[in-house]
Amino acid sequence: MLSPKIRLRIDWVFDIIRTLDRIPKTYFKHIEATNLYEVRILA
Repeated sequence: MLSPKIRLRIDWVFDIIRTLDRIPKTYFKHIEATNLYEVRILA
């Protein structure tokens, strides 16, 4: 189970992804040669 602090951080990063037109690589990275993206959450 995730701690409340980590859960808030995850929600905060998903809010960034939903609201910004250009998302910094710090939070969202395209995995080359695939159609997948990695969501990065720093705690």
